Parts: sequence; structure tokens; C-alpha cells
Amino acid sequence: MSKSQDKVTIVAEITTNHLGAIKRLKKMAKLAKEAGADLLKIQKRNVETFYPPEKMKEPYESPH
Repeated sequence: MSKSQDKVTIVAEITTNHLGAIKRLKKMAKLAKEAGADLLKIQKRNVETFYPPEKMKEPYESPH
């Protein structure tokens, strides 16, 4: 095996944990890099198409 085949690539995955807040996302990306991540996978959902209408009518308090 060559050296390039011996390397494991670590992917940090951030789903909706950033809650749409760019400052929070940047902090999470920095922490992932410090923890040894080589790549970062970021996801964002459109909540209006992800959740059913009845769920969207329920109260929600944002943590930020």
C-alpha cells in the first residue's frame, strides 16, 4: 500500500445543529477542524417542506 492509501479521511457532519446561525456554524466548523476533521459536511433543511403543517403550527422557541 502507498502512503496515500493508508490515510483515513475524517468527515465531520453538521446537520441542522447550527440552527441556521452562521456564527454558530463557523464555531462548529472550527471545533471540528481542531478535533482532527479533514472534511466538513453541512446540511440545511427547508423546515416548511420537512415538517408536516400541524407540526409547523406548534410553538417553537429558538435557543438563540
